[in-house]
Formats: sequence, C-alpha cells, structure tokens
Amino acid sequence: MKMNNSTNRNESLDALAQILIRCFIMGLVFLAFCACFMVFANQYAYEIHSKFFDITKQQFDLICYGWMGLAKLWMIFVFLIPYIAIRLVLGKRT
Repeated sequence: MKMNNSTNRNESLDALAQILIRCFIMGLVFLAFCACFMVFANQYAYEIHSKFFDITKQQFDLICYGWMGLAKLWMIFVFLIPYIAIRLVLGKRT
C-alpha cells in the first residue's frame, strides 16, 4: 500500500511540474509578444493609450518595461522555481 501512495504522489508531482513548466513557457511567449510589440509598434501603442490616459511617452515606456520586468520575476518565482524544486524532489526519490 505504501508503494502505491508513493507512486501516486510522484505522478501527481510530475503532473504539477508539467503544468508549471508549460505556464512558464506560455508566459515567456506572452512576454516575447509584448517585447516585440514594444519594439515594432511602440508609437502606435502609445497613441492608443495616450487617448485614455494623460501620460508622456517616457512614462508610458517606463510603465510597459516595468510591467514586463515584474511579469518576468513573477513567472520565475511562481512557475520556474517551484518546477525546479519539484524536479529536484522527484530526482531524489527515484
């Protein structure tokens, strides 16, 4: 019975690790899309947002790049580090 519990736990941790790494990869794709948008359509994005908010171009760029930095940190701490921790635990159990 104990072997079955351990197997189920390992399978659950493996499934969770797969979910975490996929979330991390999707987040990176989203960040890459945002970065490309900021490089190739920055002025267009600024024109759209400046109609709604009274901000300068410098403030807009600061907000966008700050958000991308925070999103990257969030993805690392919420998805990548737990994924690595689970993989390390599973590696020690086998």
